[in-house]
Amino acid sequence: MTQQSTARVLDIGCGCGSELLWLASRYKADVLGIDLKQERLEVANARAEILEQLTGNKLNCSFQQENLLGLDSTGGFDVVWTQQTFHHLEPRNQIVQKMAELTVSGGYIVIAEVNAWNPLIQMQMLLKRGFKTIKEYTDFDGIQHIYGDERITTPGNLARTFRKHGIETVSTRPFRTMPNIRIADKLIKLEEWLPDMSFLYTNYNYVGYKP
Repeated sequence: MTQQSTARVLDIGCGCGSELLWLASRYKADVLGIDLKQERLEVANARAEILEQLTGNKLNCSFQQENLLGLDSTGGFDVVWTQQTFHHLEPRNQIVQKMAELTVSGGYIVIAEVNAWNPLIQMQMLLKRGFKTIKEYTDFDGIQHIYGDERITTPGNLARTFRKHGIETVSTRPFRTMPNIRIADKLIKLEEWLPDMSFLYTNYNYVGYKP
């Protein structure tokens, strides 16, 4: 990462700002969150105000209704982060190139995604949206965007895609075999005893580094 006192972080598809607010409050990061849905950003702003009131500390974070491809690349970010959002971002090749451009030299791209190796998830997605994985989305202001309809991918394919744009793979760690329900959280430690079979895992974390 760059040798500056405060890390700059971009949260793509920040939603209501949970991770963004945690980074800003816990690590004092300078965080920008972008999302297409204004109502989610309004919630994030309200949560930030409440957190500032409770802690008495000013958070160095901001929220912006913006398509990633329209974001100004000037300055760059130490960390470009997105959770369960990458499979909605299109056109994919342009998105990956933009994420690489937004990452400063010495910075990281961190992505939490659904694992396309899992056959049960693939079946679930097929039943939910059929074979068409790209559609158009109209935002609150009536602007249309190309939108990935649960266009999930594998860890290896994600790594290869970013490698084409100069991002080196640090890790692609699979996780989560249990259903995403509270009672399953108590059994999550059992994953440590499972054999190394990628298709068992429902999610993975990708970390890329820009030299």
